[in-house]
Amino acid sequence: MEGNHLPRSPDPLWRLKVPHGRTDPSGTGDSPTWRIRGGTLDVSRPLILGVLNVTPDSFSDGGEHLDPRSAALRAEELAEEGADLVDIGAESTRPGAPSVSAEEEWSRLEPVLRRLQGSLPVPISVDTTKAEVAARALELGASVINDVSGLRAEPAIAGLVAESDAGLIRQDAGGEPSPAGPIGRASLPGPADHGGSIT
Repeated sequence: MEGNHLPRSPDPLWRLKVPHGRTDPSGTGDSPTWRIRGGTLDVSRPLILGVLNVTPDSFSDGGEHLDPRSAALRAEELAEEGADLVDIGAESTRPGAPSVSAEEEWSRLEPVLRRLQGSLPVPISVDTTKAEVAARALELGASVINDVSGLRAEPAIAGLVAESDAGLIRQDAGGEPSPAGPIGRASLPGPADHGGSIT
């Protein structure tokens, strides 16, 4: 695409392989679907997850989208470029990144979600391991919660997602929480099939 596009972060689109999850095959020969808040997604093919980091120290984009306006524009670009969902993360996942409080994570995420509320043509996924952040994101219209801890950090996220009829991406990178940062995030590959499960 040409025009007034923001600099692209390396590997902004990840393919999400759907090995299992809460799908709704109709039995009529239609494609299987993943029920998420506000609709369904066709899971007969890999889904494209556009990754948007709103952190000052992201390993993939170096903090290019800290400004809520810049982040909203990039989210719109990701949707235009073919993302099926836009996944917004507000806690760095680079190797050795320190954890941030729920308050700090939310202060980065909230203005972006408010800007995008009701305007993005694809569902919003929020990448968090904190139940408090997940609850607030769901209140602002997030359709999916992406928990890279596999629900190990705060299992209450599962109940929040179920109560709101949202989707859940439950990644399981293995291992235990590290004092150096969130579980398993440092080992995420570049653009490739990324195993996990959806619910």
